[in-house]
Amino acid sequence: MLAATTVEASMAGAPPALYILDSAASTNLVDGAFFQEHLKTKLDPARIRSYIIQGAGGAQSVNRIDGLRIGLGSLVFDGQTVCEFPMEKLNEIGGRYCAGLLGNPLLWPYRIHMNFRAGRLIMENFHN
Repeated sequence: MLAATTVEASMAGAPPALYILDSAASTNLVDGAFFQEHLKTKLDPARIRSYIIQGAGGAQSVNRIDGLRIGLGSLVFDGQTVCEFPMEKLNEIGGRYCAGLLGNPLLWPYRIHMNFRAGRLIMENFHN
């Protein structure tokens, strides 16, 4: 199931990569190593702030970056908040590398349809 819930996306000019799609996640995450290699050098250091997130592993201190652009297919989401997070354990579960996780802040304006058999994600904007 985890392999079926990954999507290719691009974040803030970094190369496209696989991201876990998680409608229950309260934030977007980017793997620490991916952040260091592809994003950190492109950002003003003042934009990177310490932040506490609460997840299954309890409270954790992470780096938070506001106002990033995320591309998902032909859709572009500006002004997204992303937290740098070590994805090693999540990647072990899926058995392949994912550069992060796209959560509810990106998905909330849409009705999400996942066609697992066809490998399609349909995002229906129900606010318009």
